[in-house]
Amino acid sequence: MKNRSKRGEANSLLFQGKICQGEESSLNDQLRTIWTVVLQLVVGVTLLSRGYLILRWGSHVRGLLWNEESMSPIVEGLLGGDWQQYVAHSDQAITVLTQGIGVGLMLAGLLACFAFSRLRALLLIVLPLASVIMLIDTWSSYVDVHHQLGMLVEHALQVGVPLLLWLNLVWPFKDRVAGWFACFLVFCCFAGHGLYAADFHPVPAHFINMTMAILPLDEDGARSFLMLAGWLDFVVACVVLWIPPLRKLGLYYMIFWGAVTALARPYVFCSASLDWYGLDRWGAELLVRSSHWAVPFLILLLLPRKGMQDRLNLKLMKLGSVTQRIMSRS
Repeated sequence: MKNRSKRGEANSLLFQGKICQGEESSLNDQLRTIWTVVLQLVVGVTLLSRGYLILRWGSHVRGLLWNEESMSPIVEGLLGGDWQQYVAHSDQAITVLTQGIGVGLMLAGLLACFAFSRLRALLLIVLPLASVIMLIDTWSSYVDVHHQLGMLVEHALQVGVPLLLWLNLVWPFKDRVAGWFACFLVFCCFAGHGLYAADFHPVPAHFINMTMAILPLDEDGARSFLMLAGWLDFVVACVVLWIPPLRKLGLYYMIFWGAVTALARPYVFCSASLDWYGLDRWGAELLVRSSHWAVPFLILLLLPRKGMQDRLNLKLMKLGSVTQRIMSRS
């Protein structure tokens, strides 16, 4: 019991604003560097792939702007226009708008990937704007799929990672802020996924189809499996946020399950009958979910590393030194 209590206390150091102390401070600095660079790459890949998906296959923003219940009071009441005329003549303008959103997110992604030092000031302006654009796109999806809360909550992680990077760049030594915010984001992602899988909303047909394609299950078996996975997602989300002694175990599950659910899409939907085997779409669907496993991994790096082998410490320090040299040349 004593050991368990000490372990819980060590894990909760993250939320007291500490990663490591004393002689581990050098390793701590190297890990901070690695943490920032990995987070930049995750944000860059997320924005690039989300922007590409919008540019290539459109956005639910179109559905929002053509939603009569939401938009007719603005078009007819505020602007004094006719709804039918608006619908008939707005298609081209909405197409240009959605393409602009896609290109804008892709440019923001490139900036996040390569702005190590000289372009940091610009990146600090672009990151909140990118989150706002993604929030609008996500809200459009929420309205377009009949206000399903699970979808809105699940996408909080993708919308929030640019803000997580922004916080890390503005307050690089506020580990407590980064830790809490990252845990909140992964909690939302897994709890939102759990709402669908646990049948709080109707289980999407593609969830069932993917499960049946990967596992030897019929439809009833797939539904039962998804129900179990949904409840497990809820439990793990709560563990990571509120139960320090089990936090590492929960993060390992998130890394594994986040990667598996992302890989499931190209595994199931890519086909030789499609152009480029379908990788142009399903590869992007894989990459846009990078944060689902990478952010739990980054939280894991923030936790105290007592008892870690010297060999691993040395490798991390070398990796951190190499990363710092790359950043200084950029």
